[in-house]
Amino acid sequence: GFVNRVDIRRFSNFVAYLWRPRSSKIIDFGPSVSELVNWDHTGRVVDWQVNPAFQLELTRQTTLSISRAEVYELFDNISFRKHGTSALLFTQPYTWLTLAGRYAWGTGENFFPAAPLLPFLGSQQLANFGFTLRPAARFRFDETYIYSRLATRVSPLATSNGSLPVAVSPGQNIFNNHLMRSKLNYQFTKEFSLRLIVDYNATLANPQLLDLQTNLGSFDGGPAVPTKKLTPDILFTYLLHPGTAIYFGYTDGYTNLHLVPGTPPTVPPATGSPTIPTGRIVFVKVSYLFRY
Repeated sequence: GFVNRVDIRRFSNFVAYLWRPRSSKIIDFGPSVSELVNWDHTGRVVDWQVNPAFQLELTRQTTLSISRAEVYELFDNISFRKHGTSALLFTQPYTWLTLAGRYAWGTGENFFPAAPLLPFLGSQQLANFGFTLRPAARFRFDETYIYSRLATRVSPLATSNGSLPVAVSPGQNIFNNHLMRSKLNYQFTKEFSLRLIVDYNATLANPQLLDLQTNLGSFDGGPAVPTKKLTPDILFTYLLHPGTAIYFGYTDGYTNLHLVPGTPPTVPPATGSPTIPTGRIVFVKVSYLFRY
């Protein structure tokens, strides 16, 4: 194991009360609340959060919940008071179909804004949705979409300890990120299978409000501009038995921008879609398990 946070003292608790009706499609329902506080070794509160929630569990593995979070966080000696609300749904109405979704909204930090700004609060939206299809024992398809957005807001809390430029208006985009993954698995025979993955990643950011160098990476000569990426990946597997197999794979990559060599390198205007190839790989892998 490992310790992912040091120099703290922590207190946390969780309380829930559930009703379980008899002879009903409702399995259980009820409220819950959790609380957490962290202090450093000088006794200073570095963060705390309170999370009340309500959950409803139904038949067919269906769960509905809504929760609220009130949060305090000390970051780089700047105090932030945040809040958020989220709603969640998970259900499997049929053996061949699973659905899941979560949407959250509230406030969140821009930890690494563009110079000379200090970290500040913005309006935050988070969402993830997905489904799984299994119409046959040999076939499985998974679709996942993850969305995150941070925008400016009008509030004393948003501009304390690091005011925004006068020209910045509420609702102005700081960044938004879209992640999509389509994954298909098909088992032709006991030994032979196919896996196909298509990934899409779009990051659209405002360089006047976000430090692209820290958040998105860079190259010699300046931060990279926001990008869109598309990556298909195909893998055929012939598995004789665990440890002995042959793999044949193909990976391709596309983006909507490219670097022009120079000192420093330059980035031409980006295209609307990720159509510029960035790399292509074809590989064969063989593994064999020696038995003694």
